[in-house]
Amino acid sequence: MAVKETSAVKIATTKDATKKIETKAGELKDAGSAKAVDSSEQATSKVVLKTEIFLQLPGRDYTEKDLIKKVKEVWTKSFKRKVEEMETIQIYLKPEDNKAYFVVNGNTDGDVDL
Repeated sequence: MAVKETSAVKIATTKDATKKIETKAGELKDAGSAKAVDSSEQATSKVVLKTEIFLQLPGRDYTEKDLIKKVKEVWTKSFKRKVEEMETIQIYLKPEDNKAYFVVNGNTDGDVDL
């Protein structure tokens, strides 16, 4: 599975905000005994990668959650759509314009003030 990549300029998110990384690990043949690990038998364990994005401007701080909340407000109030219709959100931060530009579901765009 892919890991969600984020940067200070672009934030991409999906309904499943935390992505899981699959890794392979050896497993005991019999959990009730102390037998050696058989490398031919593999088990999948999942590790959750948690990320946080902070945008700091003079006198103001924004988190990724703050920006997503603003986008959802525009989506529901200005576009008259339901949050459940959102599949993907891409946010482009442009502090020099005092704006965060967004694209929802790859085809609907807009902006919010920072």
